[in-house]
Amino acid sequence: MSERMEENKVSDYCTEMLYYLPVASEFFSSGLELYAEGMNCKLSWCFEENNKEKKTTLLFNTVAGSQYCLPIFVVDIYNAFEQLVEVKNSSWVKRFSQINPKDIKYFDLKHYVIFFGDDGLYEFLATNVEIITEDVNF
Repeated sequence: MSERMEENKVSDYCTEMLYYLPVASEFFSSGLELYAEGMNCKLSWCFEENNKEKKTTLLFNTVAGSQYCLPIFVVDIYNAFEQLVEVKNSSWVKRFSQINPKDIKYFDLKHYVIFFGDDGLYEFLATNVEIITEDVNF
């Protein structure tokens, strides 16, 4: 197991950290924005870094499922506090595979999770995720 992987002692899954928030979510200069475009989802926020306004977008491609949970009802954060992780050996991916074993072979679904301290837990079953950070011009 790589040093970036963290094993869960309760379940069979482990997580791989993909992206760590450069600032705590409580310091975002804008609220979270979630958009669905066809089979893709975008989760975006703005923050200040080195006196420059920046926007980060997580673009989840070919989304087969998504979930949101308020912080007060989260049971497991998958080691995803203030970071994006991929859940390996995910029971959610396994359930999707059992529901439709014929068509699942066309998708290489991965389970992505990010937990924002004050905003909650976001989960996506998608083929991949792109992390885009850009300067915001006013």
